[in-house]
Order: sequence, then C-alpha cells, then structure tokens
Amino acid sequence: MYKIRFFILSLLVVGLSSCMTYYQRNVDFYRNFETGRFDVAEKVLEKNKKMAKGKDRLLYFLNFGTVNALQGEYEMSNEYFEDAYLYGEDYVKEPFASIGQYLLNPTVVPYKGEDFEHLLVNYYKAVNFLKMGDMESALVECRRMDVRLRALSDKYTSDNKFKRDAFIYNLMGIIYEANQDYNNAFVAYRNAVEIYEEDYHKFFEMETPRQLKMDLLRMCYKMGFESELLFFQDKFQMTYEPEANEGKGGELIFLWHNGLGPLKTEVFINFGVNHNGGHCYFRNDEMDLFFDFDDGEQNLTSDQIKALDGLSSISVAFPKYIERPEFFSAATLICGNDAKDLQLAEDINKIAFKSLRQRMLLEFGKTLIRVALKETIEKVAEKKDATLGLLVGIFNTVTEQADTRAWHSIPHGIYYTRMYLPEGQQTVQFVPRAAGGSQTYDFTFNVQKNKTIFHTFHSLQVDPSFDNPYY
Repeated sequence: MYKIRFFILSLLVVGLSSCMTYYQRNVDFYRNFETGRFDVAEKVLEKNKKMAKGKDRLLYFLNFGTVNALQGEYEMSNEYFEDAYLYGEDYVKEPFASIGQYLLNPTVVPYKGEDFEHLLVNYYKAVNFLKMGDMESALVECRRMDVRLRALSDKYTSDNKFKRDAFIYNLMGIIYEANQDYNNAFVAYRNAVEIYEEDYHKFFEMETPRQLKMDLLRMCYKMGFESELLFFQDKFQMTYEPEANEGKGGELIFLWHNGLGPLKTEVFINFGVNHNGGHCYFRNDEMDLFFDFDDGEQNLTSDQIKALDGLSSISVAFPKYIERPEFFSAATLICGNDAKDLQLAEDINKIAFKSLRQRMLLEFGKTLIRVALKETIEKVAEKKDATLGLLVGIFNTVTEQADTRAWHSIPHGIYYTRMYLPEGQQTVQFVPRAAGGSQTYDFTFNVQKNKTIFHTFHSLQVDPSFDNPYY
C-alpha cells in the first residue's frame, strides 16, 4: 500500500508541474518572438532540441519555420515547414499516449494541429519559395493545398463547418497568374469568390476583397471569357479597366501579416448532470450549453457507467481562445502617385475560434470518458483505503487539464494588395495606421518586366489595452 501511495504522490508532483499552459511553459520563446528578437527566440528553440522528438514536435517545427522565415532564412524555414507537413500527413497516435489522455489529460498525446494550422504550413512554404524565385515548388505547394482542402470537404459534411478556405484558393490563383497559367488562375479566383460569399460572409462577416474581384475580372478579360466577364462585372457592380502601369513593368504582391493570433488557454466549465434511460444529460445554463451523452455508444465498462451515473455535477477543463486584438487597423502601400489600401484576405483569429467551436462536441465526449475513468479509479481506491482515495481524488483534480497547445506565432490576420510598378529600382512605402497615428516603412525592389515580386511584412504589435495573462 505504501508503494501505491508513493506512486500516486510522485504522479501528483508531475501533475502539478504540468498544470501550466503550453504558452506558459514556452514563455521565454514567445517574449522574444513578440518583441522582434528573432535571433534570441531561435536560440531558445535551439536549446530545447528534445522538443524536436517529443509530443510537441509539430509546434517546434512550426515555430522554427516561422522564426527562420522572418529572418529571411527561407530555405531553412522550408525545411522545418516540410517536417511539419510530413508530420501532419503521417500523424499516428501513440498507443500508450492515447491511454494516458484518458487517465491524465490530452496533453500527453502528440499534438496533431488544427486544420487551419496545417493549411498555413503550405501557405508559408509557398511564399518562401516565391521569395526564392522557385515558382515550380510554389505550385507544388498549391497542389498540396488543393489536396488538403478536398480532404477537409470530405471530413466535414455539414454546411455549418469551416471546411473551405477562400484565402488559400485566392493565393493559388495569385501564384498561377504569376506563372502565366491564366486558366487555372481563373478557376482558383472564381472558387475563392464563391467561398468568400458563401462561407466567410456567414461565418466571419467578411466581404470578398476588392482586389480579388479585380483579379477575377482581369482573368476573364485575358482569357477572352466575354460572357463570364459580363456576368461578374454585373455581379460585382464593377467595370474592368487595365490600371495605369499594368503590363508596362512588373507587379508587387504585398502580404501583410498583422498582429498575433489568439492565445489558447483553458476554462473550467461546471455542468449539472441528469440521468435517464442510459443517457446522461449535461447542462450549463449560464453558457447555454447542453449535451446528450449515450453511455452505450462509448464502449464503457459497467463500472465506468456506474461511476458516470453517480455524478450529479462535474467541472470540465476545455481549451479556450483569447483574442489578441490588432494594434493597426488599416494600411496603405504607396509608390509615387499610386496608393493601394491593403484588404483583409484571411481572418486567422476568427477561423481559430470557429475551428475550436466546431469540434467542441468531440472534445466534450473525450472529456466525459476521462472523467468517468477517473471517477471509477477514485471509487475503487476509496473502498480499499480512504487516504488512497483522497490522494487519487486530489490527483484527478490536479491533472484535469485542457490541451492548450497552439501555433501562437501566426498573425491575427493576413491582408494584401497588388501594385503594378515600372521597370527598374522602385521604392515603395508601407504605411500601417492605428488610432494613435501611423508608421512608415520603406522597401526597395528591383522590378523586372512581366515578373511578380512577393513580399511579406509582419506587424507584431497588439492593442496596448490587451493584458497578456502570462506576462
């Protein structure tokens, strides 16, 4: 009995040490990243090489890839993003870890990643290749994105699920157009418009970017699709006219990564429990949550069902996102007399919240099984020894934890515009604006005839009113 108690106490110590969120455990990296000290952030990652083979290795690859990209190390960045891509493709739960997620919590399982995070891997890779001038490899990432988008459509059948990514199709169109594959660009742009109108407007209250509308009209014009051009001009209430410098020099696609994505933390939700005919009904009136849990569908043992039936209330840890509001609300790109406002193409913050909400029911089912198993173990321990039962109960409480792992180095949103530039060396000003004023950044580009330049800029600032709970 002494050995059992010692074992429980040892586990209790481990449980207490693991109660911090993923962000808290890696706060040194995030402090440096969020203040633009990318070289220091990279060194923090280098010191933690065990993570490269641990259960958080996907996030190790993602953070390393992000830091390298921001330092202009595009080839190295893509090596890490490729590791992340392959990990996502080959992900298999480890048997012992799968058992552990029910006895402890889901953080013992290797992090699989959110669907939108995997799509962003291909986005970052494609942009890195474009910056290196490797159009063919960027197109490979386009095809990979297309495969993943089709898999999402097969995975989610409900029209209320986020399963189509308009921005990814938009990016595919931009890349196809840069490669002068105008037919595929037309198809991708058209798909993007459809998804913005049908999904993004409904889920995220987003409008179709005006730049995308212009790009689609231009493809109709270039391809000689007269009926399609008339249709979309009428639909958009816009008339296509070539811009002043269009076709005379080169093009700049400017992608603005604004702010930082949400923090994933946890929240404990109390549920009242009612029982009726093999069903458990869990209700939280304050948050208007209600779940019907069928004992028979979960393959529970009789002891587990008894433990579940004995519950009148439970406190459950769920993952929760906290928005980090943007500091800058708008931005303009200026070259000479030409000025272009950047437009929101991907609201990563809202997509993250939507993705988490739509798998809440699955999260709840897993949590119920975990609670049932813990309750069963506690009841058995109490029958054998009161002190042991108390220790198990404390251990169960301490180890009840949500999975707070996330790719925290992504932006809040992605904005973009297209600007036509004359040949030769051109200086472009990027001017992001906030309530308190604006900032100006100068970039110089060597513009070549009929070539497209891709450039990204990440504004790391968040709204100063945001109080980071982990600082």
